[in-house]
Amino acid sequence: MDELAFEVRPAMDRDTQQIGRFLAEFRSTASRRRGARDYFDFSHLVAHSSESESSDNSLVLLCLQGTDLLGIGALRFGPMEAVTRASLELFCSDEHRHATKVLQLLIETAEVKALSKDIHEVDVMSLPGDQPLKSSLEERGYRARLLIMHRTI
Repeated sequence: MDELAFEVRPAMDRDTQQIGRFLAEFRSTASRRRGARDYFDFSHLVAHSSESESSDNSLVLLCLQGTDLLGIGALRFGPMEAVTRASLELFCSDEHRHATKVLQLLIETAEVKALSKDIHEVDVMSLPGDQPLKSSLEERGYRARLLIMHRTI
């Protein structure tokens, strides 16, 4: 039996429940990672629908295989520092056997969307130790430019 092809598309209103379930599962598996406590605010992903609110400032991308949601990319556009830059958050389970492929497809699609808005710089947020994401980004030519340190006192 052939595997179903991967599809990356903007989120729509009908995807809200599936996104919510995916993010709840992602949160439970990734919550043990360093930095996770400060990272997980998914309200902008669940509330935003690219269909009903095709915002000039943000876009939620879904990577599916058939009807299975495998990964989410949240792309935000805006002026940062002296340039207009996109910020990308990627959510994909490391345990999934297609994690690297899903991440690559989401990154490539996000870059195409950014270029369509004449944005040539993309920052990607991730948790420490996310090796599939780090490898996928390095393969595309991304380099770390900022390390955020945190301590609760």
